[in-house]
Amino acid sequence: NFDGFRVLCAGCGVGNTALATAFELRLFRDTQVLAVDLSRESLRIANERAKNFKVDHIMETRHVSLLDLTPEDVGKFDLIQCHGVIHHLSDPSAALAHLRTLLKDDGAISLMVYGKIGRQAVYPMQRLMKLASPPGAGNDYHSRIRTFR
Repeated sequence: NFDGFRVLCAGCGVGNTALATAFELRLFRDTQVLAVDLSRESLRIANERAKNFKVDHIMETRHVSLLDLTPEDVGKFDLIQCHGVIHHLSDPSAALAHLRTLLKDDGAISLMVYGKIGRQAVYPMQRLMKLASPPGAGNDYHSRIRTFR
């Protein structure tokens, strides 16, 4: 039974993991998925998708760094998901220790970091998009994608 289950998706991006989790929890009572990210555009997309999947009553998004969350502000979580984020931070070990402060004593952390060659094709494409973007296209990845569409 997952009644009352709370999940933090730290660095949610456009919400793939948070949405899948919220969709699975939708049949239980008093569940919550808190999805945080630094990109306002990603959060806008995540919110739009939550409405489309009819899980916006379960999933809340916040524009905040995972490092700025405190147990006093957000409480503690049964599950923390941090996929493809923590290795981008200046001190991943400190970030993981910080996430632990947000975890219930019997909670779990689902952590994913990129492998050495797992995104080998992605980075050259990102560099190419940046080089080919017209001046003023912005540094935001989503802005560059819109430019190429």
